[in-house]
Amino acid sequence: MRRAPLPGLSLSAGQSSVGPRTDDRGCVPLPPVRDTGGGARVDQWDRLVDAQRRSEFSPRPGELGRALSEHDGCGTAVGPGAAIALARPDGTVERYSPAVGTAALDCPVTVVDGGQVVESGSGRLNSLAKVDAYAGASWNASPPPPPSSCRASPNHRAAPGVSRSVTVPIRLLPARPPWRVPLAVSLLTFTVLVVDAATGTLLHRAGPFGPSALYGGRYYGFGNSTFAVFSVAALVLSGAAAAELISRGRRRAATASVVAIGTVAVAVDTWPAWGADVGGGLALIPGVAVLAFAVAGIRLTPVRLLAVAASAVTVVAAVGVADWLRPPASRTHAGRFVQEILEGQAWQLVERKAGYAFSSLAGGPLAWGTAAVLVLLVLTLAWPHRFSPPYLDAAQREWPTLRPTLIATLTTCGVGAVVNDYGIRLITFGLITLLPLLAVSIAVVTISGLPEDRAHHDDHEDGGAGHPGALPPRRGPGR
Repeated sequence: MRRAPLPGLSLSAGQSSVGPRTDDRGCVPLPPVRDTGGGARVDQWDRLVDAQRRSEFSPRPGELGRALSEHDGCGTAVGPGAAIALARPDGTVERYSPAVGTAALDCPVTVVDGGQVVESGSGRLNSLAKVDAYAGASWNASPPPPPSSCRASPNHRAAPGVSRSVTVPIRLLPARPPWRVPLAVSLLTFTVLVVDAATGTLLHRAGPFGPSALYGGRYYGFGNSTFAVFSVAALVLSGAAAAELISRGRRRAATASVVAIGTVAVAVDTWPAWGADVGGGLALIPGVAVLAFAVAGIRLTPVRLLAVAASAVTVVAAVGVADWLRPPASRTHAGRFVQEILEGQAWQLVERKAGYAFSSLAGGPLAWGTAAVLVLLVLTLAWPHRFSPPYLDAAQREWPTLRPTLIATLTTCGVGAVVNDYGIRLITFGLITLLPLLAVSIAVVTISGLPEDRAHHDDHEDGGAGHPGALPPRRGPGR
């Protein structure tokens, strides 16, 4: 079913919602809001509720308004779209104003309807300009809110100069070793997202990679885009930390660091109160295992691969059951999926997600470009003698765990694209995170000069053990 989202409807339900359509399959206009004396009511509210019965997500409009009422919360709706967002299950709104004014900011929660945006075509830019102009006029006409208040609006204006691009000259990068900068960047990214998961994932919902609240992508935990960034940061951090420890002759500690960082990453990503990401656990565990085996010098066999897959399913199943044991109102989608399995309805969810993932391949130039880059990386890692460029060979010689780190990252992104409804878009976000770090590592090696002695390159062309990315041989029991 094609979606015709109405402003505020998904925000009202806390899930992705659909709006009713006209006979010619067009989106219906916003219903009017009429004054009831002690508040307001959204006209044709029953029609909006009825439209959700045809949605595969089973949203329930009015959940936000109900939650505010149950907790004695005060919220003001400005405009008809905002009235839909704050309406209670019966369609009534406690406080409503057709335009922004002083009284609109008396409550801690204020939702402002800035107008509708045309989905595509020549009218899109004009509609965006009107929304921007309305947001600016509303901001300038409104008095500054008190420090304790919170303005929630579908439209946000950033202060000039808040976002600036910063360029770091290549010559300022450290000469050696090439994993130090990726180590620092991935450690910062990993730490920030762990803290964000523990404090309500505000960065996910407000960040440029996060889903829009208007479309109800996710209101808690890690979404697919955040998972891609988080998992790549965790694996690069693991690979860089392992390289640092191996350079000091501590292979066992290097393996332990990969396992430790991976365990924290899986726990943060899958736990219902934090990341609440079921598919992420299925994708992240194989990547961590691939990297840990490589660092430990253990060869991957079909039996070990099956053991890793079984472990990933077991961990995710345990998290799902633990979430299912909570009260129904407190369950995340992991617990709800367990309930759907018990009711025999899980296949519809799997089928829907598979359909969304497959349709992502038709996402235009961005999807096709991602697929092309993915193929090039796979060819480079699978047949380095034939496809790996010299500068990548040099980086792999300097960074002994770079190749297994890249393989682990592509494994996680690939599995994630299959088990999540985001499809190839998850790989896009993963590459956006990975490739700059890889480029920095290559730059560090390049500015120091390619090794004059090409003996290593000749060896790996002959199939010798000295191919780029080969880890140093194990020395006895290690330390």
